[in-house]
Order: sequence, then C-alpha cells, then structure tokens
Amino acid sequence: MVVSDCSSDSHRNSNESQHDDFYPATVDRAFAAVSAAAIAAWVSRAIKISEFRQAWINDLRKDIADYIGAAERWFRKYDELNTLTAPERADREQRELFPIANEARVILWRIKLRFNPRVDNPPRSRMRLSSRTSMIF
Repeated sequence: MVVSDCSSDSHRNSNESQHDDFYPATVDRAFAAVSAAAIAAWVSRAIKISEFRQAWINDLRKDIADYIGAAERWFRKYDELNTLTAPERADREQRELFPIANEARVILWRIKLRFNPRVDNPPRSRMRLSSRTSMIF
C-alpha cells in the first residue's frame, strides 16, 4: 500500500506540474492569436484605405482628362463661332456652345468637390486651379 501511495503522489505531482504548464502555454497562445488577429485587421484596414485612395486618384485623373477635353472642344467651338455674324452666332451659341460649356463646368465642379472644403489653408496648386478657372468663367 505504501507503493501505491508513493505512485499516486508522484502521479498527482505529475498532473499538477502538467496542469501548471498548461495555463501559461494557453495564455501565450491566446495572446499570440489575439495579437495576430489585431495585426491582420490593421493591415487589412491599411490596404483598404490604400485601395480607396487609389480609386479616388484614378477618378480624379479621369475627371481632369475629361475636363481638358471638354475645355478644348469649348475653346475650338468658341473660336469657330467668333467668325460668324451676330445673328447667326447667337443662335449657334445656344445650340452648340452652351452644351459644351455646361459639360466642362459640370466636370470642373466635380473636380472641385473632390477636395475637402473645410481645409483652412488650401495648397497653392488648388489656389492656382481656382484662379485659372475663375478667369475662364
């Protein structure tokens, strides 16, 4: 019976030591899993923001190209109509020039609205764009 007590004590001590080792490993694994999930979420968020920024830049580039094209059509049509007599020019301005000018203005406002209007000190490039477009209109 003494042998069994001794083996049961050693078995108990063995279980306790395994039990004590189990908790720190479990806590470490849980911490590692939570940390990995947090890092993955942070990286995913950063990638998504990058995708949104790239889409914003691509749309802005497209609008700028569209505006330049519309402005060129507008200027060419204006030059063409300036060679006509006054009565004919007035009619054709309404039919031909106004829609082109309106299209250019819509695109320009779409470009302007992409920028944050609440910025107190706009960058110089935007101030230059604003001053140039005010000369056109």
